[in-house]
Amino acid sequence: MTFPLAVVKICAQVIAKANRPFILGYRLSPEERETPGIRMADTLALVKALNQTPIDYLHISLADAWGSSIVDADDKQPVFEKIKEVLAPGLPLMVVGHLASPAQVEKLIGENVDFAALGRELIREPRWVQKVEAGEEDSIRYTFALSDVDELKVTKPLLNFLLTVFKCGFPLITDEQQIRH
Repeated sequence: MTFPLAVVKICAQVIAKANRPFILGYRLSPEERETPGIRMADTLALVKALNQTPIDYLHISLADAWGSSIVDADDKQPVFEKIKEVLAPGLPLMVVGHLASPAQVEKLIGENVDFAALGRELIREPRWVQKVEAGEEDSIRYTFALSDVDELKVTKPLLNFLLTVFKCGFPLITDEQQIRH
């Protein structure tokens, strides 16, 4: 934990000298499949240490916001719940992880998560927030077609990443399927 806590300390020192207010957040991925790798016990210990720092929020990055451990198949408790159990009272929690629909975001916020973050969703639907605010949820793009690449300004490296690493959370439809819709 020496390195991440040192980074937070230095960032807080820089912010203290700034001429305008800044917020300081910490984003983490709670587990790694690799061995050796980060385990939930490591993350919970880090969160407890981060509670003692001047961070303004904690952001956890998950493949699925409702996902449980990616290492322990017997552990069914959502990761965000485990983190909330050790998070300092009043320290806001932000969660990202395949929150495609407004209903999914509302459900997560209903579990006392302070902020829901969107990632892949904004790649395939850059106007997601505006469409929700305007009551145009039916027009949200939930799939991605290769013909969308230029319109969405998706670069080849990003496309490769999305279609390999995030293949399950980034549904690709063929141009023929898109025409039928």
